[in-house]
Amino acid sequence: MVTMPGMRLLVVVTLVVGTGAFFANHSDEEAFVQSRIDLATKYSPHQNLMNRRVAVHLDMFQIVAVDEKRGEVNAKFWYFVHYTLEQLAWNSSQLGLDHVEVPEGTFWTPDLVGLEITEVIKSNNMGTQSLRNDGRVTSQSSLVNWKFSCDFNVEKFPFDTQSCLLTFGRWFSTPDDYKFDLSGDGAYQSVPLQLRWYKENDQWLLTDATLTEALRDGHQYIDMSITIVRRSQYFVNVLVVPIVTLAMISSMTFLLPVESGEKVSLGVTVLLSQIVSLLVLNDILPASSKSFPILGRYALVTIILISVSVLLATLVIIIHNMSDASKVPRVFRVALRSRLMHVLFIAPTGVSKVAASETPRSLESDEKSKEACPPDGAVGTNLPDVGERVVTWPDVALMVDRCMLAVYLTMMTGFTVGSLARLT
Repeated sequence: MVTMPGMRLLVVVTLVVGTGAFFANHSDEEAFVQSRIDLATKYSPHQNLMNRRVAVHLDMFQIVAVDEKRGEVNAKFWYFVHYTLEQLAWNSSQLGLDHVEVPEGTFWTPDLVGLEITEVIKSNNMGTQSLRNDGRVTSQSSLVNWKFSCDFNVEKFPFDTQSCLLTFGRWFSTPDDYKFDLSGDGAYQSVPLQLRWYKENDQWLLTDATLTEALRDGHQYIDMSITIVRRSQYFVNVLVVPIVTLAMISSMTFLLPVESGEKVSLGVTVLLSQIVSLLVLNDILPASSKSFPILGRYALVTIILISVSVLLATLVIIIHNMSDASKVPRVFRVALRSRLMHVLFIAPTGVSKVAASETPRSLESDEKSKEACPPDGAVGTNLPDVGERVVTWPDVALMVDRCMLAVYLTMMTGFTVGSLARLT
């Protein structure tokens, strides 16, 4: 039976032995790590890393923002660069270690740069490098937030698809120093970016993301290409529908009667609204002449057509206010009494028909009056025949209004359908 003093002595001995073993093991681990560090300093890229293959691994994490105006994409990636040094391998079962963490800068880091990267917003690098028991060195491992340039083609905005290319190359080393390797077998091929942790963007849909080894002018590169499709519903609601609606409403300028006094005002109001829509497009899209958007071209053409409709509305008002009905040319009188005007819902609005039952004396008087009148087209030639109405300048104005409406509506509808077909 162990007494209380004996029990205390046993606990003290156990703690001392355990603590000593802990510090001994910890000291051994530190010595081992230091030995790996000392050994690593012997291998520089210009000595034993000649023709060594460097593996590059990228995982797509998030598309933060796409700035078409500046031609930039803001995205986050998991970024890993590693290579193998067989001289640094060890038996993990003997030491009980499968990897060690060493300070950043202990191992050589490849001079790999993204040629299109304009800004490194953030890099969550822990300041360490990793060495596994098989000799694999992870020289770079971090979550990076890059902003890189992209050549946008906005011709089919807002139904556009964009393809962006980010090229990685060496900064100062040569192809003899090391080679890129994506597949691990030394073959030139494309590998997809991992999307295990990818977060969807509310404006863009990622459809493709690949890494490709490329050889151009004797230099090896890694091309990262991503393809994104715009989610168009928002812009359809706030831009496409209003622009098309305003274009079709502009035809109502020809339907509004002159007596309302708002004929020109309606056209000018629609014209200004369409100009505002074009300015909104200008704020969103890049100022590039290489790929002018179809929607912007449509808004520009409709602005020209609406301007023409305002000029025609002014002409109609001038015609309507002409007071001398006797000067209405014969071509208008004939046109207004044709069957075509009934198709356009136009009929002369002058005085009542001359009664066919008038007395012969009155008819003879009319005949004498006609004989005394000047030739056709001169003053007094617009007198009504039996069963006809008097054609006035308001009738001519209405005819011009209806004819212009038919032509304008046909042009605007055809142009709208054609533009939307090209857009989608």
